[in-house]
Amino acid sequence: MDDVSVEDTGNVPAVDRAIAVLEYLTKQKSATIKDISNELSIPPASAGRIIKTLLAHDFLIEKQGKMSAKYSLGLRMLYFSQIVYQQLDIVNIAHEYMETLSESTNQASQLAIIDKNSVMYIEMVLPLAPVSIVAPLRTPLPLNLSAGGKVLLAGMDTKSQLNILESTPLIHATEKSIIDKESFILHLHKVKEEGYAIDDEEYACGIGCLAAPIYNYLGKVVAAVGITGPIALYKQTDSFESLLDAVFLASKSISKELGFSFL
Repeated sequence: MDDVSVEDTGNVPAVDRAIAVLEYLTKQKSATIKDISNELSIPPASAGRIIKTLLAHDFLIEKQGKMSAKYSLGLRMLYFSQIVYQQLDIVNIAHEYMETLSESTNQASQLAIIDKNSVMYIEMVLPLAPVSIVAPLRTPLPLNLSAGGKVLLAGMDTKSQLNILESTPLIHATEKSIIDKESFILHLHKVKEEGYAIDDEEYACGIGCLAAPIYNYLGKVVAAVGITGPIALYKQTDSFESLLDAVFLASKSISKELGFSFL
């Protein structure tokens, strides 16, 4: 009776338990019915019925162990995850948070991705007060000249990062542009450690930028969100910390919408 009754909350216990089993197997990779029963405090008979149902719908697969069968997530889970992820439009998700970011900082907010070894802004929200220089939308830009580009490079694995840097020249735009590859790699280590990047007049004199990474449900950096405005604001400790807090809030909010969990 416990598997078909409805609690006061309106939840169906059997469904709650099935979800608990799926969540448990995302962490344990595989488990026996006994493991599942003990860890989730589900009666063995109920755990068996749940497993049988999930198997019938290809949400689980069965593997024979030495003592008893073990169960792990099936390909149908991957199918559903791909459908959900395809329906997530990062531009639409990010736009609301970018509007808030631009309004709270009075800066231009930008959403960046890497495209063919360049950084590209795919969305932008401009503030009421005009910004004298803003990189154009959907135009390839050198990776070393933007906070967003640095964040995206820093979020890569070492091999991918080096492959890009070996095949892509570092562009000199101002006296502050970092064009030495060894120095730039050290700079990227700092970006990864601190969780954000700054463009200190490296793209254009008088202009500063801040950016932070956006993660997907796999924990992969898929984009960067940042702001651009007069460099003076980035030189003042109080205003810089306020800008950084706002950028972090936007990046975390968008990442959560994409399924990333901050521990």
